[in-house]
Amino acid sequence: MSDTPDSDIETTAALIRKAAPEPLQEHWADIDGVLYPPKQAYHLITGQPRSAFNTHHALAQLRTLGFATSTYTPRAVSSTDPSTDEPVSTADEIDHVEPAPATTPGTWRVSDGSAVSFRDAIAEWGRVAHDVLLETATRYNDFVTYKDLAEKVQEVSGIRTKSQMRNWIGKVLAVVVEECARGGEPPLTSLCVTQSQTVGDGYRFVLETAGEPIPDDLDHHAAEARLRCYRAFSTDLPSNGGTPTLPPQVTASREAAARKAAAARPEKIELCPEHHTALPRSGHCDYCA
Repeated sequence: MSDTPDSDIETTAALIRKAAPEPLQEHWADIDGVLYPPKQAYHLITGQPRSAFNTHHALAQLRTLGFATSTYTPRAVSSTDPSTDEPVSTADEIDHVEPAPATTPGTWRVSDGSAVSFRDAIAEWGRVAHDVLLETATRYNDFVTYKDLAEKVQEVSGIRTKSQMRNWIGKVLAVVVEECARGGEPPLTSLCVTQSQTVGDGYRFVLETAGEPIPDDLDHHAAEARLRCYRAFSTDLPSNGGTPTLPPQVTASREAAARKAAAARPEKIELCPEHHTALPRSGHCDYCA
């Protein structure tokens, strides 16, 4: 495997989770809410011997992959200093280690900058997401994008992360699924869409989390689920109870695809049964008496 694996975050995290975390020293990498020593985590991903890289390199690569980590600040110490987890042989080697800026942890509480475990962050974001989606359901045919929901839950909770949204928003929606199940509520997660207003694979993950079968058309399934939400909570529901509605961009995209497909179909040509020539628009063969 290369120095910078390009597998998706879930596959990468699964490689690391196969092993129990070793005791932490100074640095850590947050793998689905469990803290691993960065060298152990990077070794599990790449298979490289730990002597082939240092903590700084492991941290940098793990952050590139989307994991929250501690920050590495090199210190001018000798190779025999017991406080380090890295052998540093010369001053030149120290000078060539690019220092990371002194920043907040990968996931932190805005009020005081303290680190927050990813597991606790997901739980809090999930509670906020439930409230945001519940409020969205009060407006008929309204919805919220994953991006906007991710920003809202961080803003309201006061907990922020450097981890990419795609690495954790599904886990947040899984919390909402559980909240809805406990409260006997319709599936509020159906109100969450991509920037192109489709529900995408995020909705598939939600259905799998809820133990429901996966439909052929995710967007139509979500539209019906959203209608259940509007009927339960909307303050402006039409008198006829509303209808399942696809978002505008999805409707426009499907209509354009249908027009393109129709234009690509060859026009059916009617033939004269006797002469086997194409009939004119009049429908009468020119060669027939």
